[in-house]
Amino acid sequence: YKFQLPFTNQKLTHMKRYILSTCQKVIFLFAFVLTFGATAYAQPGAALKFDGVDDIVTLPPLFVGASDFSVEFWMNYNTALPNQRLFNFSDGGTVFMRFTPSNSNGNPSFEIANGAAPLVLEGSNNLPTGIWTHIAITAGAGQYILYINGAPASSGTSSIVPSILGATTINYLGHNGTADPFYNGSIDEFRVWYRTLCQQEVQTNRTCEYGFSGLPGLHTYYRFNQGVGGGNNSVFNTLQDESINNLNGNLVNFSLNGTNSNWIAGGGVTTGLF
Repeated sequence: YKFQLPFTNQKLTHMKRYILSTCQKVIFLFAFVLTFGATAYAQPGAALKFDGVDDIVTLPPLFVGASDFSVEFWMNYNTALPNQRLFNFSDGGTVFMRFTPSNSNGNPSFEIANGAAPLVLEGSNNLPTGIWTHIAITAGAGQYILYINGAPASSGTSSIVPSILGATTINYLGHNGTADPFYNGSIDEFRVWYRTLCQQEVQTNRTCEYGFSGLPGLHTYYRFNQGVGGGNNSVFNTLQDESINNLNGNLVNFSLNGTNSNWIAGGGVTTGLF
């Protein structure tokens, strides 16, 4: 007795071609997912991470015409190394305005000086590392206030206003141009206002991005929503000012690839547009 398959040679050939075609499609789909899947599901950049070694963002002078003003931003630093400067506007000497998340006492500190003893606003508690924290400094009619997460942390009075400092030449995010440490951490939502924000404004608006850049008094607005989080961002080497003044910054020494020294996904703002 001879066993015979219930298929003709022609049917077998068609079946082989069908199986081969199906396998090729599966292999192609698998290769496509491996190649493009990471890009397709990559998260957009939402903050900028500084490596603490040599990363800085150079800025134009932002306070030439400012008398009453406010500065606010989100920060998330990795190490509480004393005197790392998150921002600095100075002439390289005794004229400066700067902020450090951890001074020699381990506390957040804002300083402004015009060739004499500076006004110092120092918080009483160390800022936590690895957690997003909102900082705001407001000044109006000689009254300065440092806010941490919307709550007043320190205050003082001074006749110094930023416009007295003139067109400062060392304007950095991440350092102050001296032997002090570089900032090691991330920054998000850096805003400069040419007016004094009240406490309610600081508290209410800190968790939102601004969808409209032409707000009264908003002089400079860095959203940090650029590039792909942790991706190859070599072309995104300019920090865009979203205000009407176009005061862009330049990224210097950033690797712009990987999880450090680059644009990252996930910033301080969590509740969307205001």
